[in-house]
Amino acid sequence: MTGEDLFREIGKIDNKFIQEADNCYAKHDFKRYAAIAACIIIAAATALNSSSVQAAIKRLFSFIPGIAITEETEDSKNEILYSMDGEEQTQTDGNVEFTLMNAYVTSSYIDIMWKATLNFNDESKDNETVTELAEKYGYSDYIKPNEEAMFPIPDLYSTVTIGNAIYPYTENTSAGGSPTEQTCITRIENIENDIAVYGVNMPVTITFCDMTFDIHFKPIQYYDSVDEIGPTAMHNNISVTAMPTWSENKLTIKLYSLNYSEFLQVYGYYDDLKADATLPYIIIKGNTIQAQVLSGDGTEFEFDLSGLDITDEDKKSAILHIPVISVGNQENVTLNINAHDDGTIDHPDKISFKYCDVDIISMWINKNNPDNEITMTYRIQKKSDNIGLCNFTVASLNNKSSGIGTWKQTSDNTDIEAMGFHADAVPSKKCKHITFTFPIYTLYDEYVFALS
Repeated sequence: MTGEDLFREIGKIDNKFIQEADNCYAKHDFKRYAAIAACIIIAAATALNSSSVQAAIKRLFSFIPGIAITEETEDSKNEILYSMDGEEQTQTDGNVEFTLMNAYVTSSYIDIMWKATLNFNDESKDNETVTELAEKYGYSDYIKPNEEAMFPIPDLYSTVTIGNAIYPYTENTSAGGSPTEQTCITRIENIENDIAVYGVNMPVTITFCDMTFDIHFKPIQYYDSVDEIGPTAMHNNISVTAMPTWSENKLTIKLYSLNYSEFLQVYGYYDDLKADATLPYIIIKGNTIQAQVLSGDGTEFEFDLSGLDITDEDKKSAILHIPVISVGNQENVTLNINAHDDGTIDHPDKISFKYCDVDIISMWINKNNPDNEITMTYRIQKKSDNIGLCNFTVASLNNKSSGIGTWKQTSDNTDIEAMGFHADAVPSKKCKHITFTFPIYTLYDEYVFALS
C-alpha cells in the first residue's frame, strides 16, 4: 500500500487499521514497516476528522517485558496499570531454582510469572518418587503429584502476600514445561481495594519452596507504535516485533505479535514438523547462524556467537530472518465414513479447511491396537503458495468428544502423513462421522528485521 492509497482508504479504517505494506516498500525500509499506518493516521487525523480514525488513534500499544505487547482500548475491562520494575531474578537452595520473571497488575487482579527448575527431579521418576523427594527436601506444600499427567510433571503451588493479606499455597497455571522445569503464572483476583489503597506502591511478595521475592512495580509504558519498542515487520496483517538482547557469546531474541489477521491466534515462529529447515536465523559478519529454541511456546530463540568477535557496528548491521510463522484458526470439518467388519473404511477423497485441502489416501481400523484405533494417511494440498497446513486435531467421533486419543507422524522423505485416533465412547466400527478442528497453518511470508 502506497502513501497515496493509505490516505484514500483512511476514512474506512476499522480495528484492523494497520494494513500490509507492499513487498517493494518492505525491502527498502522495513524498520518503519508496521508503524507506517499508525504514524500517518496520527499526522492526518486533524485534517480528516473521521470518527473511525479518531477511534484508531486512541489505540495505544503497551509493552509488558516478558509477557506480551497488547493494545489498550477505552473499553478494556481489565486495563493494565503496572508492570514489574526490574529484571528477572533467580534464587536457589541447591535443589530448586526459583526465578521471578515478571508481574503485572490490572484493574482487578495481579499476574505473576515465574519459573521453577527442580534439580532433584528427572523424567524417569514417577509421581510417587516425586512426592517422596518433595517430602524429603521439605517441599511438599509447594510440589504435589499430578496424577492425571501422562509424564511425572508435578503441580506447583506458591504463596503470595499483598499488604496484610496472605494467599497461601495458591495453585498456578502452567505456561509450559517439563518434569524438571516449569513456567507458571500465579493469578490473585479481586484486589481492587489493595490497588486503591497502595497504587503503584502495592507491597507484593511471592514464595516458592521457602524462597521469597519482593515485587516492585512501575506504571505501564505506552507507545504510539510498535516500532518504538523494537524492530518490527508485518505480513498478512500480523505485526511481529523482535526484542534483541546481546551478551558476550550469544544473542537472545524474544518475539511478540499483534494479530490483526482473520486467524484466531499466533502460535510460534518455526514449523514443528520441519524445524531444521524453518528455524529463524541471523546473518552477521557474513555468517549465517541458525537459532536454538528457548521457550516452549516458540517465541524465544538463542543464537550462539562463540568464536566471533562481534563489535557494536556488527550488531547494528545484523539481519534477523523469520522464515515462517504458525497460526491457529477455529474451523471444523466433518468426514462421513462407513466402517466394515474386516477393518476397511469407505471414505471421501478429501476434506477441506479454509486455506488447505487434505487428500485422504487411506483409512482403516488398526486391529493390532488394543483400542482398535482408526488410522488415516493423508497429503496436504495448499490452496495458495504462502499458506501450508501444519496440524489439525480430532474434535469428536459421532459428535461425542470424550476420551479421544490421537497420535500423528510424518513419513521421512515424503509428503504423506499419518494420524491415528479413537474414542472410548465410540467403537471404531460404529463410527460414522469424524469432526476435525483447529487447523494450525504455516505462513511462509518471511519476516526480515534489521537489529540496529
